[in-house]
Amino acid sequence: MDQLESLIPASYFLIFLPQLASRICHKNTDTWDILEKIIVKVMAGYPQQANWIMCSHWNSSSTFRSNRAKALFEKAKKNDAIKSNQTEVLFLSANLIRVANYTEKGASKCTTYQLPNICPELSERKHFNSIIPLQNSLTPQLPLSGLANPSFQVFNNSLPIISSFGHNVETMNSLIAPKKITIKDDKGMQHIFLAKPKDDLRKDSRTMEFNAMVNKLLKKDPATRKRNLAIKTYSVVPLNEECGIIEWVPNTSSFRSILSSLYPKIDNNLIKEQYSANVNPIDRYNYLSDQYPPVFYKWFLNRFPEPSTWIDARNLYCKSIAVMSMVGACIGLGDRHAENILFDSSSGSCLHVDFNCLFWKGLTFNAPEKVPFRLTRNMVDAMGVSGTNGIYRSVCEETLRLLRNNRDTLIRVLETFIYDPYIDWIQNQSKSNSKQQGEVENDKGIYSLKKINNTLQGIPDVGLQLSIEGQVNSLIKEATDPLFLANMYIGWSFYF
Repeated sequence: MDQLESLIPASYFLIFLPQLASRICHKNTDTWDILEKIIVKVMAGYPQQANWIMCSHWNSSSTFRSNRAKALFEKAKKNDAIKSNQTEVLFLSANLIRVANYTEKGASKCTTYQLPNICPELSERKHFNSIIPLQNSLTPQLPLSGLANPSFQVFNNSLPIISSFGHNVETMNSLIAPKKITIKDDKGMQHIFLAKPKDDLRKDSRTMEFNAMVNKLLKKDPATRKRNLAIKTYSVVPLNEECGIIEWVPNTSSFRSILSSLYPKIDNNLIKEQYSANVNPIDRYNYLSDQYPPVFYKWFLNRFPEPSTWIDARNLYCKSIAVMSMVGACIGLGDRHAENILFDSSSGSCLHVDFNCLFWKGLTFNAPEKVPFRLTRNMVDAMGVSGTNGIYRSVCEETLRLLRNNRDTLIRVLETFIYDPYIDWIQNQSKSNSKQQGEVENDKGIYSLKKINNTLQGIPDVGLQLSIEGQVNSLIKEATDPLFLANMYIGWSFYF
Protein backbone atom coordinates (compact mmCIF):
# COMPACT_ATOMS: atom_id res chain seq x y z
CA MET A 1 0.00 0.00 0.00
CA ASP A 2 2.90 2.37 0.78
CA GLN A 3 4.32 1.81 -2.71
CA LEU A 4 0.95 2.42 -4.30
CA GLU A 5 0.48 5.63 -2.32
CA SER A 6 3.88 6.93 -3.49
CA LEU A 7 3.06 6.25 -7.16
CA ILE A 8 -0.24 8.15 -7.21
CA PRO A 9 0.13 11.95 -7.67
CA ALA A 10 -1.15 14.18 -4.86
CA SER A 11 -3.49 15.90 -7.34
CA TYR A 12 -5.48 12.66 -7.74
CA PHE A 13 -5.91 12.37 -3.98
CA LEU A 14 -6.87 16.07 -3.78
CA ILE A 15 -10.08 15.32 -5.71
CA PHE A 16 -11.12 12.94 -2.93
CA LEU A 17 -9.69 14.86 0.01
CA PRO A 18 -13.16 15.56 1.55
CA GLN A 19 -13.91 11.82 1.50
CA LEU A 20 -10.49 10.97 2.92
CA ALA A 21 -10.79 13.65 5.60
CA SER A 22 -14.13 12.27 6.77
CA ARG A 23 -12.25 9.14 7.92
CA ILE A 24 -9.57 10.85 10.05
CA CYS A 25 -11.17 9.42 13.19
CA HIS A 26 -10.57 5.86 11.97
CA LYS A 27 -9.78 3.55 14.90
CA ASN A 28 -7.57 1.05 13.09
CA THR A 29 -3.94 2.10 13.59
CA ASP A 30 -2.62 0.63 10.33
CA THR A 31 -5.39 2.24 8.30
CA TRP A 32 -4.84 5.58 10.02
CA ASP A 33 -1.10 5.47 9.29
CA ILE A 34 -1.77 5.11 5.55
CA LEU A 35 -4.56 7.67 5.60
CA GLU A 36 -2.35 10.13 7.47
CA LYS A 37 0.44 9.79 4.89
CA ILE A 38 -1.96 10.42 2.00
CA ILE A 39 -3.59 13.49 3.56
CA VAL A 40 -0.24 14.97 4.61
CA LYS A 41 1.02 14.40 1.07
CA VAL A 42 -1.93 16.36 -0.33
CA MET A 43 -1.66 19.14 2.27
CA ALA A 44 2.06 19.55 1.54
CA GLY A 45 1.63 19.31 -2.23
CA TYR A 46 -1.39 21.61 -2.55
CA PRO A 47 -1.58 23.68 0.65
CA GLN A 48 -3.56 26.53 -0.94
CA GLN A 49 -6.48 24.20 -1.67
CA ALA A 50 -6.11 21.54 1.02
CA ASN A 51 -5.93 23.98 3.94
CA TRP A 52 -9.32 25.47 3.02
CA ILE A 53 -10.80 21.97 2.83
CA MET A 54 -9.24 20.85 6.12
CA CYS A 55 -9.91 23.94 8.27
CA SER A 56 -13.42 22.75 9.23
CA HIS A 57 -11.86 19.64 10.83
CA TRP A 58 -9.41 21.84 12.78
CA ASN A 59 -12.43 23.84 14.05
CA SER A 60 -14.51 20.72 14.74
CA SER A 61 -16.51 20.48 17.97
CA SER A 62 -15.30 16.87 18.24
CA THR A 63 -12.10 16.98 20.28
CA PHE A 64 -10.81 13.74 18.74
CA ARG A 65 -11.40 14.96 15.17
CA SER A 66 -9.90 18.36 15.92
CA ASN A 67 -6.77 16.84 17.47
CA ARG A 68 -6.28 14.51 14.49
CA ALA A 69 -6.63 17.49 12.13
CA LYS A 70 -4.12 19.52 14.13
CA ALA A 71 -1.64 16.66 13.92
CA LEU A 72 -2.10 16.57 10.14
CA PHE A 73 -1.50 20.31 9.87
CA GLU A 74 1.66 19.96 11.97
CA LYS A 75 3.09 17.11 9.85
CA ALA A 76 2.30 18.94 6.60
CA LYS A 77 4.58 21.88 7.53
CA LYS A 78 7.33 20.94 5.09
CA ASN A 79 8.55 24.53 4.65
CA ASP A 80 7.91 28.11 5.79
CA ALA A 81 5.54 28.84 2.89
CA ILE A 82 3.20 26.00 3.89
CA LYS A 83 3.40 27.00 7.55
CA SER A 84 2.55 30.61 6.64
CA ASN A 85 -0.42 29.54 4.52
CA GLN A 86 -1.76 27.27 7.26
CA THR A 87 -1.59 30.09 9.79
CA GLU A 88 -3.33 32.47 7.42
CA VAL A 89 -6.18 30.11 6.44
CA LEU A 90 -6.88 29.34 10.10
CA PHE A 91 -6.83 33.09 10.81
CA LEU A 92 -9.24 33.71 7.94
CA SER A 93 -11.60 30.90 8.97
CA ALA A 94 -11.77 32.12 12.59
CA ASN A 95 -12.57 35.69 11.55
CA LEU A 96 -15.04 34.71 8.81
CA ILE A 97 -16.90 32.68 11.44
CA ARG A 98 -16.92 35.80 13.59
CA VAL A 99 -18.36 37.92 10.75
CA ALA A 100 -21.01 35.33 9.92
CA ASN A 101 -22.19 35.12 13.54
CA TYR A 102 -22.16 38.87 14.18
CA THR A 103 -25.50 40.31 15.36
CA GLU A 104 -26.69 43.46 17.06
CA LYS A 105 -29.73 43.55 19.30
CA GLY A 106 -32.62 45.30 17.66
CA ALA A 107 -30.93 45.48 14.26
CA SER A 108 -33.37 45.12 11.38
CA LYS A 109 -32.91 42.66 8.52
CA CYS A 110 -30.91 43.89 5.54
CA THR A 111 -28.70 45.94 7.86
CA THR A 112 -25.32 46.90 6.37
CA TYR A 113 -22.35 46.82 8.73
CA GLN A 114 -18.86 48.20 8.30
CA LEU A 115 -16.18 45.50 8.43
CA PRO A 116 -13.72 47.72 10.42
CA ASN A 117 -16.36 47.93 13.15
CA ILE A 118 -17.29 44.26 13.39
CA CYS A 119 -13.97 42.59 12.51
CA PRO A 120 -11.01 45.01 12.40
CA GLU A 121 -8.57 42.09 12.19
CA LEU A 122 -9.74 41.30 8.66
CA SER A 123 -10.17 44.91 7.63
CA GLU A 124 -6.78 46.16 8.82
CA ARG A 125 -4.61 43.32 7.54
CA LYS A 126 -2.61 44.54 4.54
CA HIS A 127 -1.02 41.38 3.18
CA PHE A 128 -2.43 37.96 2.28
CA ASN A 129 -0.98 35.01 0.40
CA SER A 130 -4.00 32.68 0.32
CA ILE A 131 -6.10 31.97 -2.74
CA ILE A 132 -9.73 33.03 -2.82
CA PRO A 133 -11.68 29.75 -2.35
CA LEU A 134 -13.54 29.88 -5.66
CA GLN A 135 -14.73 26.67 -7.29
CA ASN A 136 -12.15 26.94 -10.09
CA SER A 137 -9.38 27.51 -7.56
CA LEU A 138 -10.23 24.46 -5.45
CA THR A 139 -11.03 21.92 -8.19
CA PRO A 140 -8.04 20.33 -9.96
CA GLN A 141 -8.15 19.66 -13.69
CA LEU A 142 -6.71 16.26 -14.58
CA PRO A 143 -5.35 14.99 -17.92
CA LEU A 144 -8.10 13.88 -20.31
CA SER A 145 -6.35 10.53 -20.68
CA GLY A 146 -6.72 9.89 -16.96
CA LEU A 147 -3.08 8.82 -16.83
CA ALA A 148 -0.52 10.43 -14.53
CA ASN A 149 1.41 13.18 -16.30
CA PRO A 150 4.06 14.98 -14.20
CA SER A 151 4.15 17.96 -16.59
CA PHE A 152 0.38 18.53 -16.61
CA GLN A 153 -0.71 21.62 -14.65
CA VAL A 154 -3.77 20.83 -12.55
CA PHE A 155 -4.22 24.49 -11.56
CA ASN A 156 -3.74 27.75 -13.41
CA ASN A 157 -0.49 29.53 -12.54
CA SER A 158 -2.34 32.73 -11.66
CA LEU A 159 -5.12 31.78 -9.27
CA PRO A 160 -6.70 34.86 -7.64
CA ILE A 161 -5.03 35.71 -4.33
CA ILE A 162 -6.79 37.60 -1.54
CA SER A 163 -5.81 41.27 -1.58
CA SER A 164 -8.33 42.81 0.83
CA PHE A 165 -11.90 42.65 2.08
CA GLY A 166 -14.63 45.12 1.14
CA HIS A 167 -15.81 47.45 3.91
CA ASN A 168 -19.54 46.83 3.50
CA VAL A 169 -21.04 43.69 5.04
CA GLU A 170 -24.67 43.32 4.02
CA THR A 171 -27.06 41.24 6.11
CA MET A 172 -29.42 39.28 3.87
CA ASN A 173 -33.17 39.15 4.44
CA SER A 174 -33.31 35.59 5.77
CA LEU A 175 -34.11 33.81 9.02
CA ILE A 176 -30.46 33.04 9.85
CA ALA A 177 -29.26 36.44 8.51
CA PRO A 178 -26.25 35.41 6.37
CA LYS A 179 -23.71 38.13 5.55
CA LYS A 180 -22.76 39.17 2.03
CA ILE A 181 -19.05 39.96 1.90
CA THR A 182 -16.71 41.09 -0.86
CA ILE A 183 -13.16 39.79 -1.34
CA LYS A 184 -10.84 41.70 -3.67
CA ASP A 185 -8.11 39.79 -5.47
CA ASP A 186 -4.59 40.79 -6.46
CA LYS A 187 -5.77 41.81 -9.94
CA GLY A 188 -8.43 44.20 -8.67
CA MET A 189 -11.40 41.90 -9.31
CA GLN A 190 -14.16 41.61 -6.71
CA HIS A 191 -15.59 38.26 -5.63
CA ILE A 192 -18.75 38.01 -3.55
CA PHE A 193 -19.34 35.34 -0.91
CA LEU A 194 -22.14 34.59 1.50
CA ALA A 195 -21.04 33.88 5.08
CA LYS A 196 -23.73 31.70 6.66
CA PRO A 197 -24.10 31.13 10.42
CA LYS A 198 -26.23 28.49 12.18
CA ASP A 199 -26.19 26.16 9.21
CA ASP A 200 -24.17 22.97 8.72
CA LEU A 201 -22.74 23.70 5.27
CA ARG A 202 -21.09 20.28 5.14
CA LYS A 203 -24.42 19.14 3.65
CA ASP A 204 -24.15 21.75 0.89
CA SER A 205 -20.46 21.00 0.37
CA ARG A 206 -21.02 17.26 0.01
CA THR A 207 -23.96 17.79 -2.30
CA MET A 208 -21.70 19.97 -4.46
CA GLU A 209 -19.13 17.14 -4.44
CA PHE A 210 -21.88 14.73 -5.50
CA ASN A 211 -22.99 17.13 -8.25
CA ALA A 212 -19.39 17.56 -9.38
CA MET A 213 -19.05 13.78 -9.70
CA VAL A 214 -22.31 13.67 -11.67
CA ASN A 215 -20.88 16.35 -13.98
CA LYS A 216 -17.75 14.25 -14.56
CA LEU A 217 -19.92 11.26 -15.45
CA LEU A 218 -22.12 13.38 -17.73
CA LYS A 219 -19.01 14.54 -19.60
CA LYS A 220 -17.63 11.02 -19.88
CA ASP A 221 -20.83 9.42 -21.20
CA PRO A 222 -21.21 9.87 -25.01
CA ALA A 223 -25.01 10.30 -24.98
CA THR A 224 -25.10 12.91 -22.20
CA ARG A 225 -21.95 14.67 -23.44
CA LYS A 226 -23.56 15.09 -26.87
CA ARG A 227 -26.49 16.90 -25.23
CA ASN A 228 -24.18 19.09 -23.09
CA LEU A 229 -25.88 18.04 -19.86
CA ALA A 230 -24.45 19.50 -16.66
CA ILE A 231 -25.33 20.78 -13.20
CA LYS A 232 -24.43 24.35 -12.35
CA THR A 233 -22.21 24.26 -9.26
CA TYR A 234 -20.37 26.71 -7.00
CA SER A 235 -17.88 26.69 -4.14
CA VAL A 236 -19.03 25.82 -0.61
CA VAL A 237 -16.40 25.95 2.15
CA PRO A 238 -17.49 24.75 5.62
CA LEU A 239 -15.51 26.52 8.36
CA ASN A 240 -16.88 24.37 11.19
CA GLU A 241 -20.09 22.37 11.81
CA GLU A 242 -22.25 25.48 12.04
CA CYS A 243 -20.75 28.04 9.70
CA GLY A 244 -19.22 28.44 6.26
CA ILE A 245 -18.91 30.57 3.13
CA ILE A 246 -20.61 30.12 -0.24
CA GLU A 247 -19.49 31.51 -3.58
CA TRP A 248 -22.02 34.02 -4.93
CA VAL A 249 -23.16 33.15 -8.46
CA PRO A 250 -23.69 36.30 -10.58
CA ASN A 251 -26.56 36.97 -13.02
CA THR A 252 -29.03 34.83 -11.08
CA SER A 253 -32.52 35.60 -9.78
CA SER A 254 -34.77 33.48 -7.61
CA PHE A 255 -37.84 31.88 -9.13
CA ARG A 256 -39.99 33.86 -6.68
CA SER A 257 -38.50 37.24 -7.58
CA ILE A 258 -38.95 36.52 -11.31
CA LEU A 259 -42.62 35.55 -10.92
CA SER A 260 -43.32 38.39 -8.49
CA SER A 261 -42.23 40.82 -11.20
CA LEU A 262 -44.46 39.15 -13.80
CA TYR A 263 -47.72 38.89 -11.86
CA PRO A 264 -49.67 42.19 -11.63
CA LYS A 265 -50.40 41.58 -7.95
CA ILE A 266 -49.89 38.85 -5.36
CA ASP A 267 -52.57 38.94 -2.66
CA ASN A 268 -51.04 37.34 0.42
CA ASN A 269 -54.23 37.70 2.46
CA LEU A 270 -56.19 35.81 -0.19
CA ILE A 271 -53.56 33.04 -0.19
CA LYS A 272 -53.70 32.77 3.62
CA GLU A 273 -57.48 32.46 3.47
CA GLN A 274 -57.13 29.50 1.12
CA TYR A 275 -54.91 27.77 3.68
CA SER A 276 -57.51 27.97 6.44
CA ALA A 277 -58.70 24.67 7.93
CA ASN A 278 -62.10 24.63 6.22
CA VAL A 279 -60.82 24.79 2.62
CA ASN A 280 -60.60 21.51 0.72
CA PRO A 281 -57.06 21.02 -0.69
CA ILE A 282 -58.29 20.39 -4.24
CA ASP A 283 -60.50 23.49 -4.09
CA ARG A 284 -57.46 25.42 -2.86
CA TYR A 285 -55.41 24.11 -5.77
CA ASN A 286 -58.05 24.99 -8.37
CA TYR A 287 -58.77 28.45 -6.95
CA LEU A 288 -55.15 29.59 -6.64
CA SER A 289 -54.29 28.05 -10.02
CA ASP A 290 -57.01 30.22 -11.58
CA GLN A 291 -55.77 33.31 -9.72
CA TYR A 292 -52.16 32.80 -10.80
CA PRO A 293 -52.01 31.37 -14.34
CA PRO A 294 -48.57 30.47 -15.81
CA VAL A 295 -46.46 33.53 -16.70
CA PHE A 296 -42.88 32.21 -16.51
CA TYR A 297 -42.69 31.92 -20.30
CA LYS A 298 -42.71 35.74 -20.44
CA TRP A 299 -39.34 35.85 -18.68
CA PHE A 300 -37.74 33.95 -21.56
CA LEU A 301 -39.38 36.26 -24.10
CA ASN A 302 -38.15 39.33 -22.22
CA ARG A 303 -34.62 38.09 -21.50
CA PHE A 304 -33.98 36.40 -24.85
CA PRO A 305 -35.81 38.40 -27.58
CA GLU A 306 -33.83 36.88 -30.49
CA PRO A 307 -35.50 33.64 -31.71
CA SER A 308 -32.25 31.63 -31.77
CA THR A 309 -31.18 32.73 -28.27
CA TRP A 310 -34.72 32.15 -27.00
CA ILE A 311 -34.83 28.54 -28.20
CA ASP A 312 -31.30 27.91 -26.85
CA ALA A 313 -32.24 29.34 -23.45
CA ARG A 314 -35.47 27.35 -23.26
CA ASN A 315 -33.72 24.12 -24.25
CA LEU A 316 -31.00 24.72 -21.65
CA TYR A 317 -33.72 25.44 -19.10
CA CYS A 318 -35.43 22.11 -19.84
CA LYS A 319 -32.15 20.19 -19.67
CA SER A 320 -30.91 21.82 -16.45
CA ILE A 321 -34.13 21.30 -14.48
CA ALA A 322 -34.41 17.71 -15.79
CA VAL A 323 -30.92 16.77 -14.58
CA MET A 324 -31.49 18.32 -11.15
CA SER A 325 -34.96 16.74 -10.91
CA MET A 326 -33.43 13.27 -11.17
CA VAL A 327 -30.43 14.04 -8.96
CA GLY A 328 -32.65 15.65 -6.32
CA ALA A 329 -35.12 12.75 -6.38
CA CYS A 330 -32.31 10.22 -5.89
CA ILE A 331 -30.81 11.94 -2.82
CA GLY A 332 -34.12 13.02 -1.27
CA LEU A 333 -33.57 16.75 -1.80
CA GLY A 334 -36.53 18.72 -0.47
CA ASP A 335 -37.60 22.25 0.41
CA ARG A 336 -37.47 23.32 -3.24
CA HIS A 337 -39.48 26.46 -2.60
CA ALA A 338 -39.32 29.40 -4.99
CA GLU A 339 -36.35 31.03 -3.21
CA ASN A 340 -34.14 27.95 -3.45
CA ILE A 341 -34.30 27.70 -7.25
CA LEU A 342 -32.47 30.38 -9.24
CA PHE A 343 -32.24 31.07 -12.95
CA ASP A 344 -29.33 32.48 -14.88
CA SER A 345 -30.41 35.57 -16.81
CA SER A 346 -27.55 35.13 -19.29
CA SER A 347 -28.33 31.53 -20.30
CA GLY A 348 -31.69 30.39 -18.90
CA SER A 349 -30.14 27.54 -16.92
CA CYS A 350 -31.31 26.52 -13.46
CA LEU A 351 -29.29 26.71 -10.23
CA HIS A 352 -30.31 25.08 -6.95
CA VAL A 353 -29.18 26.48 -3.59
CA ASP A 354 -29.61 25.55 0.09
CA PHE A 355 -29.25 21.79 0.51
CA ASN A 356 -30.25 21.68 4.16
CA CYS A 357 -33.22 19.39 3.45
CA LEU A 358 -31.58 16.15 2.29
CA PHE A 359 -32.42 12.45 2.55
CA TRP A 360 -36.21 12.90 2.47
CA LYS A 361 -36.18 15.16 5.52
CA GLY A 362 -39.16 16.96 3.96
CA LEU A 363 -41.36 13.98 4.84
CA THR A 364 -40.84 14.81 8.55
CA PHE A 365 -42.23 18.36 8.23
CA ASN A 366 -45.57 19.28 9.82
CA ALA A 367 -46.87 19.47 6.24
CA PRO A 368 -44.97 16.50 4.73
CA GLU A 369 -43.39 17.11 1.32
CA LYS A 370 -44.59 14.32 -0.94
CA VAL A 371 -43.41 15.83 -4.22
CA PRO A 372 -39.94 14.56 -5.27
CA PHE A 373 -38.94 17.88 -6.89
CA ARG A 374 -40.45 21.19 -8.00
CA LEU A 375 -42.40 20.87 -11.24
CA THR A 376 -45.20 23.41 -10.91
CA ARG A 377 -47.45 24.65 -13.72
CA ASN A 378 -45.23 27.66 -14.37
CA MET A 379 -42.22 25.42 -14.85
CA VAL A 380 -44.07 23.00 -17.14
CA ASP A 381 -45.67 25.78 -19.20
CA ALA A 382 -42.26 27.37 -19.89
CA MET A 383 -41.15 24.11 -21.56
CA GLY A 384 -43.40 24.83 -24.55
CA VAL A 385 -46.21 22.88 -26.19
CA SER A 386 -44.62 19.48 -25.50
CA GLY A 387 -44.52 20.17 -21.76
CA THR A 388 -42.90 17.31 -19.81
CA ASN A 389 -43.13 14.97 -22.82
CA GLY A 390 -40.36 16.62 -24.85
CA ILE A 391 -36.76 17.45 -23.99
CA TYR A 392 -37.50 17.35 -20.28
CA ARG A 393 -38.59 13.70 -20.16
CA SER A 394 -35.87 12.43 -22.49
CA VAL A 395 -33.15 14.16 -20.43
CA CYS A 396 -34.67 12.78 -17.22
CA GLU A 397 -34.39 9.27 -18.66
CA GLU A 398 -30.82 9.80 -19.89
CA THR A 399 -29.78 11.21 -16.51
CA LEU A 400 -31.43 8.43 -14.51
CA ARG A 401 -29.77 5.83 -16.75
CA LEU A 402 -26.39 7.43 -16.03
CA LEU A 403 -27.06 7.57 -12.28
CA ARG A 404 -28.10 3.91 -12.21
CA ASN A 405 -25.06 2.77 -14.20
CA ASN A 406 -22.71 4.62 -11.83
CA ARG A 407 -24.54 3.85 -8.61
CA ASP A 408 -21.52 2.48 -6.71
CA THR A 409 -19.34 5.48 -7.57
CA LEU A 410 -21.99 7.96 -6.45
CA ILE A 411 -22.69 6.10 -3.20
CA ARG A 412 -18.96 6.27 -2.35
CA VAL A 413 -19.08 10.08 -2.58
CA LEU A 414 -21.93 10.23 -0.05
CA GLU A 415 -20.33 7.84 2.45
CA THR A 416 -18.80 10.85 4.21
CA PHE A 417 -22.20 11.34 5.87
CA ILE A 418 -21.71 8.05 7.73
CA TYR A 419 -18.28 8.80 9.18
CA ASP A 420 -18.52 12.57 9.62
CA PRO A 421 -22.28 13.02 10.20
CA TYR A 422 -23.85 16.43 10.12
CA ILE A 423 -24.75 18.17 13.34
CA ASP A 424 -28.48 17.25 13.46
CA TRP A 425 -27.60 13.56 13.41
CA ILE A 426 -24.95 13.95 16.11
CA GLN A 427 -27.41 15.73 18.42
CA ASN A 428 -29.90 12.89 18.01
CA GLN A 429 -27.38 10.11 18.68
CA SER A 430 -27.50 8.15 21.92
CA LYS A 431 -25.36 9.52 24.74
CA SER A 432 -23.20 6.40 24.72
CA ASN A 433 -22.29 6.94 21.06
CA SER A 434 -21.59 10.64 21.50
CA LYS A 435 -19.04 9.90 24.23
CA GLN A 436 -17.05 7.44 22.13
CA GLN A 437 -13.63 8.48 20.93
CA GLY A 438 -12.85 7.83 17.30
CA GLU A 439 -14.98 6.90 14.34
CA VAL A 440 -18.58 5.84 14.92
CA GLU A 441 -20.80 4.76 12.07
CA ASN A 442 -23.93 6.90 12.07
CA ASP A 443 -27.16 4.91 11.87
CA LYS A 444 -29.07 7.65 10.06
CA GLY A 445 -26.30 7.94 7.48
CA ILE A 446 -26.37 4.18 6.86
CA TYR A 447 -30.16 4.19 6.50
CA SER A 448 -30.09 7.19 4.14
CA LEU A 449 -27.47 5.59 1.88
CA LYS A 450 -29.50 2.38 1.71
CA LYS A 451 -32.55 4.37 0.64
CA ILE A 452 -30.50 6.22 -2.00
CA ASN A 453 -29.13 2.88 -3.19
CA ASN A 454 -32.68 1.55 -3.61
CA THR A 455 -33.85 4.71 -5.37
CA LEU A 456 -30.96 4.51 -7.82
CA GLN A 457 -32.11 0.98 -8.67
CA GLY A 458 -35.76 2.00 -9.08
CA ILE A 459 -36.86 0.05 -6.01
CA PRO A 460 -39.78 1.90 -4.33
CA ASP A 461 -40.71 1.60 -0.65
CA VAL A 462 -43.71 -0.46 -1.74
CA GLY A 463 -44.05 -2.34 -5.02
CA LEU A 464 -41.94 -3.86 -7.76
CA GLN A 465 -38.70 -2.51 -9.22
CA LEU A 466 -39.35 0.09 -11.92
CA SER A 467 -37.74 0.50 -15.31
CA ILE A 468 -36.01 3.80 -16.06
CA GLU A 469 -39.01 5.00 -18.08
CA GLY A 470 -41.41 3.78 -15.40
CA GLN A 471 -39.50 5.50 -12.59
CA VAL A 472 -39.33 8.81 -14.50
CA ASN A 473 -43.05 8.61 -15.26
CA SER A 474 -43.86 7.87 -11.61
CA LEU A 475 -41.73 10.78 -10.36
CA ILE A 476 -43.30 13.26 -12.80
CA LYS A 477 -46.79 12.13 -11.76
CA GLU A 478 -45.94 12.64 -8.08
CA ALA A 479 -44.37 16.05 -8.74
CA THR A 480 -47.46 17.31 -10.59
CA ASP A 481 -50.14 15.66 -8.43
CA PRO A 482 -52.66 18.42 -7.48
CA LEU A 483 -53.35 16.84 -4.08
CA PHE A 484 -49.67 16.60 -3.15
CA LEU A 485 -49.08 20.19 -4.28
CA ALA A 486 -52.12 21.61 -2.50
CA ASN A 487 -50.93 20.11 0.80
CA MET A 488 -47.46 21.66 0.62
CA TYR A 489 -46.78 24.27 3.30
CA ILE A 490 -47.82 27.81 2.40
CA GLY A 491 -44.29 29.14 1.87
CA TRP A 492 -43.60 26.55 -0.85
CA SER A 493 -46.08 28.44 -3.10
CA PHE A 494 -47.32 25.61 -5.31
CA TYR A 495 -49.21 28.14 -7.47
CA PHE A 496 -45.88 29.69 -8.63
